[in-house]
Amino acid sequence: MDAHTSAHSTKTGSASSPHQAQMDAIDKMLARLELSPDGQILDANPRFLALMNYSLDELKGQHHEVLLSRDEAQSPSYTAFWEALRSGQPQEGEFHRLDKQGRDVWTLGTCSPILDAQGKLIRIIEYAMDLTEQKQLNANFEGQINALSRVMGKVEFSLDGTILDANSRFLDIMGYQ
Repeated sequence: MDAHTSAHSTKTGSASSPHQAQMDAIDKMLARLELSPDGQILDANPRFLALMNYSLDELKGQHHEVLLSRDEAQSPSYTAFWEALRSGQPQEGEFHRLDKQGRDVWTLGTCSPILDAQGKLIRIIEYAMDLTEQKQLNANFEGQINALSRVMGKVEFSLDGTILDANSRFLDIMGYQ
């Protein structure tokens, strides 16, 4: 037994498989949510629970839509999202969720259907990274740029000096249309 296996065996009472060690490493870095084929929350790792401000007891057995606004949960895109998952197609991208207090949470993630040996959907696992702070910073920057554009003239040029774009404030100042 190597030192890692020995230390792990002592701590847990049995040696960890390489597969379990890999899953543990992923769980330390990413938020994880496990769902039944009908969308019931089965499990979530501590990283997911902290991100969403829930305990596992509060989420377990709830439908995934508890993490969405009512409008999002009833949207055609959410219906299509579940239809794709149930047909075995992974879904990836930026996902908007609401935490326990109703605050916006943005994640970059993937929802992967897990199939049994016969190809039957048995579970869905979502792995995600928190993008909330980045999305908030981007929205703040966009707001600042939009505010500046309303009070300052702005013109964009190509490298050869050709005007590419100008905002209405610039056009008004210069008397152009």
